[in-house]
Amino acid sequence: MNRHTACATFVATIGATLALASATAVAGKPGGGTSGSCTGATAAFVFSKGATNTSRKDLYLSNASATCQRYLFSVSNGSYERYSSFRVVVSGDVQEGRIVTTDGGKDLLLARFPIGSTDMQVDPASVTIQRVFDPLQQFGTIDVVSFDLATDGSALAYVTSNEEGGNTYLSRLRVIPNVLDCVPTATRSACSYNVGKLLAEHVGLSYVFDSPHWSADGQWIYLNDRRGDFRNPNISRVSSTALTVVTDLDVVISSNGNQLSLFELRSGATEEVLVYGDRIGNGCRTVRVVTTPSCSGGICSTQISSSSPRVLVVRWASLQSIDNASMTILADGGKEDVKGNCSGTGQIVRAVDSLLTGVTIANLTSGAGPASK
Repeated sequence: MNRHTACATFVATIGATLALASATAVAGKPGGGTSGSCTGATAAFVFSKGATNTSRKDLYLSNASATCQRYLFSVSNGSYERYSSFRVVVSGDVQEGRIVTTDGGKDLLLARFPIGSTDMQVDPASVTIQRVFDPLQQFGTIDVVSFDLATDGSALAYVTSNEEGGNTYLSRLRVIPNVLDCVPTATRSACSYNVGKLLAEHVGLSYVFDSPHWSADGQWIYLNDRRGDFRNPNISRVSSTALTVVTDLDVVISSNGNQLSLFELRSGATEEVLVYGDRIGNGCRTVRVVTTPSCSGGICSTQISSSSPRVLVVRWASLQSIDNASMTILADGGKEDVKGNCSGTGQIVRAVDSLLTGVTIANLTSGAGPASK
């Protein structure tokens, strides 16, 4: 295993994605509450669980070990898988959780809630849920499975399709500097889909941009780029401060015939790392973690995760912590049958990739929904 020794210790709030229903969010849950021990717990990620004998999905805030789970709110019609972007915004001694998630085929929601300074306290009644975009617009559509909230919890990157109507397969990447500017008030409606600054676009072939993710410093947006090979996208990037619309994106990792899927970017004390999935055929995705400064010409020379044994996932993985000796990855558990076909385990798992012990995997919570990519 090639571990890059310059990676200093860091523990990042996980901008975890998770499977959610296309639905109307509801604060408060029948018989809601908290499970597990929450003494000394701090917020790490958000996940959803399907309620028994109903299509409702219940969202929970969890600590890193999933021993403390705080109920947040619910969405209904859980048969259609979606995902969310989660951040924690800190101002003085006050922590606010922010989640951007889906509500129907053309809408996004911003949920905000205070997190107690001790024991990860959350009152479901304190969750505020507001629209980001006006669902009554008469033009275009928004691809609501493609968005990301920046590390600061303010800037929103998102992908739209066919903004101008018709069947041109118009893909656009846009940015809103502060998502709070789009939530409706007594004097304004939610934003139009085209309010964000246009960074990149492509016309024709198919909808080629998806899964945008902010760099840790907010200077770049990385995304799956399907312009060359729709089934096997490259991972490319564009400057978040670009002055003109970009048509030729900077290819960071070339697919070379494999099915790549961008998961996230996180920063250490000295350099940024990129987490992605690499899939061949019908198998599970293998988690890869590379340093972005080592990427050039579509190849990243410094990989800091193990290749054997593999960390297998279906759709989603997120880096929880990393130091010179080990890293911890959260993911939806995957398994392969004798023919190499991948299926989910129904678990959110924690994989510790260590120089000393190799990869060890533990189940955190069952029946949970991570990302839909």
